[in-house]
Amino acid sequence: MNLKRLSAVSIGHFSIDILNSSVAMILTVLAVPFAISNAQIGFGVMLYSLVGSLSQPFFGWLADRLSGRWLGAAGLLWTATFYSFATFAENYSFLLVMMTLASLGSGAFHPQGAMVASAAGKARASSATATAPSTMASPT
Repeated sequence: MNLKRLSAVSIGHFSIDILNSSVAMILTVLAVPFAISNAQIGFGVMLYSLVGSLSQPFFGWLADRLSGRWLGAAGLLWTATFYSFATFAENYSFLLVMMTLASLGSGAFHPQGAMVASAAGKARASSATATAPSTMASPT
C-alpha cells in the first residue's frame, strides 16, 4: 500500500468535501445582505450539487484519456480559486455563477481521486478508496 499517495488523496478529498459542505452555510450567512430567500438557498445548493455530480463522468473520461494525475490537484485548486472569486460577489447571481463554476473542481477531483486511491491500495483497493490511511489496519 502506498501510504504517501493515499494520504495525499485523502487530504485532497477531505479539503474538497469541506468546501462542498460549506455551500449551504455560505448561502445562509449571505441570505440577509443579498436578500436571498430559502428557495434561492435551496436552488443554489442543488445547482452546486448537480453540476459537481453530473460533471464527474466527463472528468472520469478525461482522466482516462489523458492519464492525468494532475486532474485531482487541479480540481481542488479550481474549487478553491472560484470560492475566492465568490468573496467579491456583490449579488446573488454572481455568487451563484462563481459557486457553480467551483463545483466543476469537485467533479474533476472525485474520479481522479478514486483512481489514485484504488491504485495506491493495490490488492486492498476497496479499503483504500473507503478508508483514511490513519485508520487502516496492516495486512496480516
